Amino acid sequence: METCRSLRSPRGYPRWCRGTCFWEDSRRLYLPVPARPGGNDLTGTLLHHGCPGDGGVHDGSMVEDERHSPRMLGGERGVGSVGIGGDSTMNVAHRHAVRSALPILAMGALALTAGCTSRRPTLPEPAGAHGEVTVFVPCGMLGPMMKIRKAFEAQPGNPKVKLPNDNAVVLMRRIRRGEASDILLTPGETEMNLMVAEGFIDREDASVFGTFRMILVVPKENKAGIKSVADLADKRVRRVAIADPAQNSVGYYAQESMKSLKLWDAVEPKLVTHWHALEAVTYVCKGRVDAGLYFDACPFESTPSELSGYENAYKVIEILPESSHPVVKVQAGILKKASNPDGARQLISFMLTAEGQKILQKNGIPNPREIPVSGD
Repeated sequence: METCRSLRSPRGYPRWCRGTCFWEDSRRLYLPVPARPGGNDLTGTLLHHGCPGDGGVHDGSMVEDERHSPRMLGGERGVGSVGIGGDSTMNVAHRHAVRSALPILAMGALALTAGCTSRRPTLPEPAGAHGEVTVFVPCGMLGPMMKIRKAFEAQPGNPKVKLPNDNAVVLMRRIRRGEASDILLTPGETEMNLMVAEGFIDREDASVFGTFRMILVVPKENKAGIKSVADLADKRVRRVAIADPAQNSVGYYAQESMKSLKLWDAVEPKLVTHWHALEAVTYVCKGRVDAGLYFDACPFESTPSELSGYENAYKVIEILPESSHPVVKVQAGILKKASNPDGARQLISFMLTAEGQKILQKNGIPNPREIPVSGD
């Protein structure tokens, strides 16, 4: 079999499990089977739902860059795969190869069972606060949440925490497709309101745990000569970038700030929007717009690596007046289909303690004054 690095799959990322290289999609493992002669892609056979004892590939990393290759909600990209008993896209030779391997696998399983009858069976992880908690983490929160995880897991009896990281809109799409998570973090009210309205989260299971600030950013050259947010109304400013307000909290707060400052009528015709907040940021870095309105945390402070190659391509002009927009309510919501709701509540409760709030404050997610913190 080819080495793991040489495999290229349209569905996921290769990984090792029990000494064999597989590739993974939504925690399902597929045995690579070469496509038709001359092809480079792989199709596969669904084997099982995970390797016991390994941590998967979703811990604190972007699973897929959907900015440039979004999946359609109705299906997957690339060639198909087959499940046991499912329809196959493989040719006849491939099916015979898979079927001929099944008796050998069955004999191996019987041999392992015969050799282990004297051992005590391994019990599944008990339900409740033990086991694992999966938290979908958007841009601007991964660094702080990694610190939270370290402190939380250090306490006896607490569950382990996994932190898949991506754009908030992408994370919501993954939830709509049925990908499992216990908690969704949102950088404001827009995303959480959508998840509540669509029935994925109950309003009472959403907790506010911090806030962000809004900033005005321009390209390094600043050809429009912008010195303050008021200059966005000037005729020399031709284009202003924000994230789509209908899908992104950062775009919503930018819009509300412009309205409050009496700049909306002048700025609205100049707006350039994008559904992916980070792409809206790169518009400034590439000089495609004269200015942009974003959160200070993402990506400028917490995840500057997202702007690799653009580190010196922008500069921050000012922080927008906090009075010009509603308080940015950074939230954590427990999914209705959470596999570990007790562990999820335990983690959120820790985030709201004095210890958790100090960790968040130190790492870029301060707490607005009107939000009470337990333990103070």
